[in-house]
Amino acid sequence: MKNNKLNIKLKPLFYLFFLLISSFFVIINCNIQNIKHKTLASFVSIGQINDWLRLPKYLNDGRINGELLFLAAVNRLYVLDLNNLTIAHEAVTGPVLDSPFCNSELTSCIGSRDTIVETDNWSKLLLPLSDKNDKNINSTKRINGILVCGSVRQGECQLRNFPTLERIREHRSLSGNWQHVPVVANSPLASTAAILVGDRLFVASGISSEIPTDSPYREAFPAITTRLLSDGLQTVHSGSLDGEAAVHIRVEYRRHMQLRYLYAFRDQHFIYWLAVQPRNANTGAALITRLIRVCLEDDRYTSYSELELQCRSAEDNTLFAVARAGTFHSNKRELWAIFTDYEGQRSAICAFTLNKIRMTFWYNIDRCRGGTDTIGLAYIGRDAKCTNRSHLPLSEDTCLIGVGGPIEASAPALAHFPGRILNALDVADVDGHLLVIVGTEVGEVIQMKVIGERATRRLQTYADYRVAADPIDRITIIGEKQRFLISAGKEVIN
Repeated sequence: MKNNKLNIKLKPLFYLFFLLISSFFVIINCNIQNIKHKTLASFVSIGQINDWLRLPKYLNDGRINGELLFLAAVNRLYVLDLNNLTIAHEAVTGPVLDSPFCNSELTSCIGSRDTIVETDNWSKLLLPLSDKNDKNINSTKRINGILVCGSVRQGECQLRNFPTLERIREHRSLSGNWQHVPVVANSPLASTAAILVGDRLFVASGISSEIPTDSPYREAFPAITTRLLSDGLQTVHSGSLDGEAAVHIRVEYRRHMQLRYLYAFRDQHFIYWLAVQPRNANTGAALITRLIRVCLEDDRYTSYSELELQCRSAEDNTLFAVARAGTFHSNKRELWAIFTDYEGQRSAICAFTLNKIRMTFWYNIDRCRGGTDTIGLAYIGRDAKCTNRSHLPLSEDTCLIGVGGPIEASAPALAHFPGRILNALDVADVDGHLLVIVGTEVGEVIQMKVIGERATRRLQTYADYRVAADPIDRITIIGEKQRFLISAGKEVIN
């Protein structure tokens, strides 16, 4: 009898507890639904996304009113509203008739013309152009054109109006006979990394085993060069006996020394490229990461230098040798990069200060100036013995000597990720914090912040979740609200 009375008294409590638990799960579920809704503004292109540009959205009077996303995919160009990723304009760039065995105009070919077939066009370079002669004070740097260079027709470029994407034949910032000049890699798998500074286009283009390396149409094509927009995209001093603003991979090295150029950036009067290459020309040689440097105004590339970058675990000194992506944080003057180990099983993030990098370049230059070792760049034809020129007064920022010295620049890993491969990253100052965001090869996003002082810095993860089915190819932080933009396969997510 007492038990029955007790059960009667407890039943309302059980009902109340049940209602509270149910309400709790409803609230949690609603919050998750809201979070998912906020992070799934997306756009799916017809072809795989190759590159993007965030560009201003102009009013008729030249004032800026928001942002547009210029998106380059295989065979397509898009202009999207950055807020909701809706299409404003679209253009078709391929497939086009093409052959790697023919010149860019298809007027001359090696062997049969049967090799000319419908070929997909992979975008390799997007270059925003502004009208330098515009007198309107509100639009002196208004972007009204895009130079788009793709993998077809030997890597030539075309002009597009911005934002309508209509094809145009001329632009005030571009002159000369540029229309059929090869500029970028002519293979879907080969890399291109470039940066425009004033009138100078600094561009590095890789090669791929799927394209013949002995083609006469690519034989004189430089691996790295400075091109002038005012001279039809030609290399500075092209073909000059006194030297040109270019380096070429020697024919005997091209099959085995296939470089992958990941990123280009400028710091003060230097241009840098982050690249991955075999340690030597031997078959199966281990991959290493190199930082390439030339002086901004060097028209002969006498300053061309390379050094190895090493990202190492602070715990056991494990070497993460192969870079996969990089970004330059200009405020702190640091190169941030993600690396994997030789086996491709683990990833790490390292940050290299430009002061340390510049001093390491100087150590190698000064070593060669003293007559020690060789220049060390045999694959581009520069491997002469260093001669003693220690009597020459040179500053640490000299542009008179370039080497590929043996002294490397190393940095401790700020975070490492066992069993995970990182593909893309961005770094930004947000609300007084230095935030780092990365994307993985299985579509995950990891958000971190830097904690500690320089000597004890590390990365602390505050979010880790999956947003896409494909590998994340690029990622960028937008504004000051920790929003981000990613591309994964054919999809863009905001």
